[in-house]
Amino acid sequence: MPRLSDSGPFFFLLPYQSFSGMELFGVRFAETLMHQGLPVLIGSPAGSLIEEACRKRDLPWVELPVLFRWDLRAVHRLGTILRGSRPRAVIGFRTQVAYPLHAARLWTRSTVPMVFFYRLGAGNQPRRGPLHRVLFRH
Repeated sequence: MPRLSDSGPFFFLLPYQSFSGMELFGVRFAETLMHQGLPVLIGSPAGSLIEEACRKRDLPWVELPVLFRWDLRAVHRLGTILRGSRPRAVIGFRTQVAYPLHAARLWTRSTVPMVFFYRLGAGNQPRRGPLHRVLFRH
């Protein structure tokens, strides 16, 4: 299992336009870590409610496009962020971040630990993608 680095930020992936309970949890989680003296970085789309919340709470923010399963521009952007910020861990919210994040990790050869938060049974549809089956045991 990869070890946490001692210097980089905890990188929160919130690449959505919405600001539902899941995203609010992510912003509050990042804020709690920052108040404990740990570096954080939140990635979300420009002009989103998440960006506005980061500005209001003085949380470090970086622009990310809305993530979809197969988006090569998002993979490139994530890879650039992984190389540049060298995060100690990546915390992704919702299942659609899994594919671009894993592709970016393979591309950059990053061994950063990952944690995913997602709503169990959202939409009550089985996840058929091979990565989803491995990660989420469907």
